[in-house]
Amino acid sequence: MLARPALALVNHLLTSEPWARQRLVSFAGRTARLQFGEDAAWLLRISENGLFEIAEPGTPATVSIGLPDDAPARALIDSASLFSSATISGSADLAETLGFVVRNLRWDAEHDLSRLFGDVLARRGLQL
Repeated sequence: MLARPALALVNHLLTSEPWARQRLVSFAGRTARLQFGEDAAWLLRISENGLFEIAEPGTPATVSIGLPDDAPARALIDSASLFSSATISGSADLAETLGFVVRNLRWDAEHDLSRLFGDVLARRGLQL
């Protein structure tokens, strides 16, 4: 299942961005249902520390967000446009917060690579 690795990646990004977790903490315990096309859906719960976890099946969603089929690619390439094509029902406040976090969350790849290979190799590797 792709949900767990994707969730781990998103939580990794959130861990390095305190501002994002702080925005999400105010929605702790609430759930978001993300629908990708017609076949795939994730039900996520916001934890007390502002990270995401997989919610129990059958848990009612605070907000439901329908995303286009190409949502995973858009999340990597053009996250700003991801929510512009979404259909949303439920909590507008939570939907807006999720949209803000997704639009502004950035991966510091150089920092992560420097932990594995050192600063010099990380910088040079990303300059290729």
